[in-house]
Amino acid sequence: MKKGIITIGLVVVVVAFSSCTKKGPEEVVKKYYTHYYKGEFDKIQNYVLEEHRSFYGLMQEILSSAEGEREDVKVEVLNVECKVSDTVAICSCLLKVDAETQTDELKLKKVGEHWLVDQGKENGMSMGKGDPIPDGDEYPDIDEEE
Repeated sequence: MKKGIITIGLVVVVVAFSSCTKKGPEEVVKKYYTHYYKGEFDKIQNYVLEEHRSFYGLMQEILSSAEGEREDVKVEVLNVECKVSDTVAICSCLLKVDAETQTDELKLKKVGEHWLVDQGKENGMSMGKGDPIPDGDEYPDIDEEE
């Protein structure tokens, strides 16, 4: 009887802790790209840093006056791999959007207990369109012919 009560108690504790888990950077990447390609910019705002939310609000306004959300788009975010430090994660993934496949990379920042996407123009915003634009120091040297 005593073992049964202990077992039930352990099950309750495990279930309670598993339901309280925070979203890791991999889950945030999946949600971000899914909402992005479906044109759900209002939902993306839950997954980006506060200083970038106004941009996605503007995108939502533009889309609502044009084509709106694209619920028919098939989005798969596969092979998400993140290099994580205490406060920053760089995640790469394979995206399948309808019939097209591409790789992409996102930078995330940990704010409190939450991982948020940090994709602004100063960070090389790729906006899901392939490889991010490199910062100034990352451009390859180009020899100019005279």
